[in-house]
Amino acid sequence: MLLVPGSAGRGDFDEGPLRLLLIDRQELFLEGLGQLLSPPRLRAAVVTATRSDSACRLATSGQVGMVICECGAEPESGLSLAARLAVDAPSVPVVLLGERGDERRLVEAFRAGVAGIFTKACIGEDLLRGVTAVLGGQRAMGVDLVPFALGEGLPGSRSGDDPLDALSPAEQRIFVMLGQALTVAEISAACGLSEKTVRNHAAGIYRKMGFKNQTQVVIRAARIGHENGQTPG
Repeated sequence: MLLVPGSAGRGDFDEGPLRLLLIDRQELFLEGLGQLLSPPRLRAAVVTATRSDSACRLATSGQVGMVICECGAEPESGLSLAARLAVDAPSVPVVLLGERGDERRLVEAFRAGVAGIFTKACIGEDLLRGVTAVLGGQRAMGVDLVPFALGEGLPGSRSGDDPLDALSPAEQRIFVMLGQALTVAEISAACGLSEKTVRNHAAGIYRKMGFKNQTQVVIRAARIGHENGQTPG
């Protein structure tokens, strides 16, 4: 699984019981997903819906803490619902699930800010860990979607001269740590540098490699691991 830093999470759910809203057209799939994410495996109450219109009203009412929705939801697709909630309920993270053939759309949604993306083929421990990571303030991509993200032609992935060669040894070390989804504070502590120095190095990395956000940094780092035969997560 690939993780990217995101917004502040819920920690140990100190804000009260977490309610997960699950949206899928197939009731049997909803039942299985609900069992996976219910106590004791996850400290959450599960609410299910087979239609995205009624679910959207619930999601914007302040009664749920996370939405997990299939791409093919009806009458409004999961992609459209995620875009709507980003405006109407920005504090509610959205995790999208897709079928085979939805991979590219899932990756595009992840780039647009969706909190997590997974295929239904990987429902299980990967999704459970991903949901837990999202609740902790990270963003998560299922391991089987990483190859699709790596093939998107991100800055720093072109053939020819390797942009990594332009980085100083300190920048290369910090680049690797950014790719592991570590925060500035964590990198500062690990390297014995001030947070200001880490931010300055990070700015140099972004400038030299053409990155716009840390999602691109993490995926570029994952590409390097992929090329070296390593699997994220």
